[in-house]
Amino acid sequence: HGLGKAPELVIIKRWGATSDGWAVDFTQAGNKIFELHNSNAGAADAAWGEHTNTVVNLIGSTGARNTNGDNHVMYSFTSIPGFSHVGTYKGTGDAGIYGRFVQLDFRPAFILVKADQGGQYWVIMDSTFNDGRSYTSKRIFPNDGGAGDSSAEFEFHANGFKFYNGAENIDGTNFYYYACADQPGEYSNANLINI
Repeated sequence: HGLGKAPELVIIKRWGATSDGWAVDFTQAGNKIFELHNSNAGAADAAWGEHTNTVVNLIGSTGARNTNGDNHVMYSFTSIPGFSHVGTYKGTGDAGIYGRFVQLDFRPAFILVKADQGGQYWVIMDSTFNDGRSYTSKRIFPNDGGAGDSSAEFEFHANGFKFYNGAENIDGTNFYYYACADQPGEYSNANLINI
């Protein structure tokens, strides 16, 4: 995979298959599989195999991940200081100034979030949705063909992100995320202020 370290997020799609969704593995979720394709289902039990510094080992020879004789496309991601972070957090259900804060070592520009329970959409929050300002209520749902909405309350911080309201902070629910930095580079958030 060329990352130089074990991937923490793997996304696979069987080429040319209309019946299979995108299979998504967050390593923090253990042996579970998420589907990104017109689905808001939660994680399902599925053995992935071990991801090493050089290869992603897949278990099984059927389904969206590893169909024998078929071509697949795979995207692999890992945490890189000052650039990206793959992680997990547990929702608190708290709102307003007591909402859930997720610590990173950079100010994020893009965040992909998925709850491990069913009924919760994949969510993308992007700092460009609100002209680069820290606070936004806008989000889009990559597993849904509809328009994005403005019902979230969310803030990009110099060292992470915070939910003031919305389904991305359900009490007791595990969430998995991938975040990319606004200004990539170690210590890139040293002079940032929230605007």
